[in-house]
Amino acid sequence: MIRRPPRSTPKPSSAASDVYKRQVNATGADIKMRWINSLTYDEWKDVMHNDADGFFNLVQNSLPLLKKKGGSYTTISSIGLSRWPTKDILSVAPKAVIDALITGLAREEGRNGIRANSIQLGIIEAGLFLRLRGNDYDERYIEAAKNNTALKRFGSAEDVSDAVIFLSSNRGNYITGQTLFLDGGFRI
Repeated sequence: MIRRPPRSTPKPSSAASDVYKRQVNATGADIKMRWINSLTYDEWKDVMHNDADGFFNLVQNSLPLLKKKGGSYTTISSIGLSRWPTKDILSVAPKAVIDALITGLAREEGRNGIRANSIQLGIIEAGLFLRLRGNDYDERYIEAAKNNTALKRFGSAEDVSDAVIFLSSNRGNYITGQTLFLDGGFRI
């Protein structure tokens, strides 16, 4: 009779230690649609503090942990960095700062097994879009935006989660410093 060694079960501390290895950043939950010439300094300062400074704080606090065993940063960004959306400066400007940090992290921390990527979202039929629909986005705007995508539709929350999971997982372990355009072809 051949005896098999007992199955080893992962130590709770081992599973818990993997939690920090995948950092996901998604900010900008309630951004006002403003013309640049109508912005106040306080509006600008608040969104830059919450979004850009918030991501910097995430990096400052998590980077020492990721440097020990590697890991990944994935940020949700805006297609507005590639194709300007009117009145969306408060969303796009802090994401430009965050994307610059992502690029720097990818280049400087790759040697430590740390990957960093960005996902530029087009219009996703969830979250913020649902709040803006009927207010800042009327039906004419929505139809025009949809027709400006190659796929003639908007994305879903599941499209976003699938992209985040892929880039954050080991399946994306040779991808770093990249931007995934999750926009239905709006950028092209």
